[in-house]
Amino acid sequence: MIPMIKKWKVCECFGIPLYVDVTFIALAVMCMLSSGSIIGGLLGAVLLAFSIVAHELGHSLTARKFGCPTRLIVLSVLGGCAALEKLPRSPKQELLVAVAGPAVSFALGVIGIACGAMASFIVLNFCLGLFNLLPGFPMDGGRVLRAALQMKLPRVKATWWAMRVGRVVACILGGLGFIALLHGGVNGLMLMLIAWFIWKAGHQEYIAVSCYGA
Repeated sequence: MIPMIKKWKVCECFGIPLYVDVTFIALAVMCMLSSGSIIGGLLGAVLLAFSIVAHELGHSLTARKFGCPTRLIVLSVLGGCAALEKLPRSPKQELLVAVAGPAVSFALGVIGIACGAMASFIVLNFCLGLFNLLPGFPMDGGRVLRAALQMKLPRVKATWWAMRVGRVVACILGGLGFIALLHGGVNGLMLMLIAWFIWKAGHQEYIAVSCYGA
């Protein structure tokens, strides 16, 4: 679900509209604060945007192969979101779509090592891939978990369990973010926002699956 927040169309990638919403500015500011310089922060924001778009295209192009087109990709303070018109019904297809994003991130990290790219770019992509594999439904790892559960359970029950595991992950991330924030870490706010997103979005998707079989 794409929040109703002011956003601007930047371009199209493989026929998919790419938008940046106003909250992505906050993410760019966090990059600047973390780097200690405006130029370094802007470069970090550009590299982050590139990596996130590549990650989301991994999901989108894989989903397209299974007949699930993507309406748009939005970059926000929470990272990226590929809004698929529909999700694959097959657990194996959903699993492949879910892992495609982290796979692209890991591939970029490996390519970065091979090409002697900036260490920050390499670390960024490996961290992006690993973080998204946390079982915090509806993050990638949570979708992998649901796909695995669907091989034994009905879709609604699998979604319920994925949501419950995701809420445990949300509590852990929220707690870590709060501790980091108390110690002056600006990234703590980001973790708390992600925790809030997992808690809310996971429940929304469970309701959608329960009521409409989405």
